[in-house]
Amino acid sequence: MKQYLTRRRGIAAAAVLAVGIAVPVTVAQVSGSSADARPRTAAPVAADAAAAARTAFYAYHGKTAAYHLAAYKKLKGAGYRPISLNVSNRANPAYAAVWVKRSGPAFTEVVGKNAAGFQSSFNALRKKGYQPTVVTATGEGKTALYAGIFEKKGGKFSAHANLTAAGLAKYNKYAAQHGFIPVSVDAYGSAKSPRYVAVWNANPRHVKWNVSVARSFAAHDKLFQAQMKRGWRPSFVAVGTGLTYTAIWRNDRIGAWYEYTGMSSSGYQQRFDYFKARGFHPIQVAAGGAGANARYAAIWAR
Repeated sequence: MKQYLTRRRGIAAAAVLAVGIAVPVTVAQVSGSSADARPRTAAPVAADAAAAARTAFYAYHGKTAAYHLAAYKKLKGAGYRPISLNVSNRANPAYAAVWVKRSGPAFTEVVGKNAAGFQSSFNALRKKGYQPTVVTATGEGKTALYAGIFEKKGGKFSAHANLTAAGLAKYNKYAAQHGFIPVSVDAYGSAKSPRYVAVWNANPRHVKWNVSVARSFAAHDKLFQAQMKRGWRPSFVAVGTGLTYTAIWRNDRIGAWYEYTGMSSSGYQQRFDYFKARGFHPIQVAAGGAGANARYAAIWAR
């Protein structure tokens, strides 16, 4: 797929963008945990009924497009808005999403489109003042499937799709030099020929960041431990087709948070239930692989 570009205030912006999760900055970061592939209990966290009541949310994973579209209609009507969206398994598309009940700009979705279809929707929505904040892709080449969330808002952004690892590094370098920060990255394509789609927004607070690409579970976990010691956190983790992990790391703070990777569907559900009871909700969920071999990565916060 070629790159699709438009322009806003002199900033290049691609048609196919990825998720940008808005994460509020708070006083202190409490903790984080990177999971291994074996089921394990999350670190103890004191239950907080007030925190649990603070954010109304709804989340699901491994669902069909029909399920997601029905949920979209119902939840949007009830005052919820999506903050995370992921599609995996091109042969049998599976959707994961997180919705929270909060106010915000008008939004809409484009779901289950090939590159040309997504481009057409992107062009039409841009004319109406919308920009994509969440985009996810699965598959490779002309058969790749895209989905995304668009919000009606302004602001500078840059995005590119169908990037090799070298291409992603090139645009990360450009972003660092011109005052942008990656807010999302997704990995798709094949294990032998991975592709990336990423979104960069303006970085007026000059948050420090870096991106790790296509790491094995062990390598990602090792990096996680090192980043934790530096006071950094993962703000987004993508699962590649070969079950590798690509992550955006930042040195700002969001309060208590947890990150787990290498989870099976049931493993993710187990942790979801555990954290929900303690006032946490997922702020980003991604999946890669298919069936029993599917693996999830997720970040929780209050």
